[in-house]
Amino acid sequence: MTNAQDHPAAPSERGATGSRPQLPPVPPPSRGRPVYRRLWTAVVLTLLFATGIWFGRLVDFSEPAVARVTPTPLTTIVTVPGRAPSSCVSALDRGDAAIQLLVKGVRDQRLTGQLKSYLKAANACRKDMPSR
Repeated sequence: MTNAQDHPAAPSERGATGSRPQLPPVPPPSRGRPVYRRLWTAVVLTLLFATGIWFGRLVDFSEPAVARVTPTPLTTIVTVPGRAPSSCVSALDRGDAAIQLLVKGVRDQRLTGQLKSYLKAANACRKDMPSR
């Protein structure tokens, strides 16, 4: 039997359209092996499922996991803020007054004086506050 690839086709062997002769059909793959693979896959999956059930029964789920943990006493730390220094209260008041002048559109010496007194009180507040 000669292969069509070994020898070029002679012009007399070619059909009227110029195509090569058809190759013989390839036999279909045997169907015996996939059945065994499917059976083997089903057996493995069934064993895995059964093993999972067995491990699940091995673990005792009668007590919830929360009940097994011993509760620790809760400690709450409450810090009560102390009184603010008077310089900080003064800085807040002067800042509020400066903002009020800005909102009203006042742009004269009153705003300048209020901003200067705010900056002076804010610096004093920074000095009076304990460092963290």
